Amino acid sequence: MAPEGHWTNHEGQEMIFLAGNKALWLTQFGSQNDTDYFDYRLDCSAETPALDFNGFQTGPFTGKTLFGIFEWTSD
Repeated sequence: MAPEGHWTNHEGQEMIFLAGNKALWLTQFGSQNDTDYFDYRLDCSAETPALDFNGFQTGPFTGKTLFGIFEWTSD
């Protein structure tokens, strides 16, 4: 199972999940745009599903992992 398509928020950020556990993080701050490539790992086997991001190629998260948990709100 993998996240599908585009996830967006109201702050000008968008995550695009691609095949092979690859993704893009698009940000927009005023007139500045940035694209960061990263890897993701989705684990739905745990009681609390986890979606972790790592392998950032540029930006402030290079060399770091962002650990996340999430809640399903619908199918």
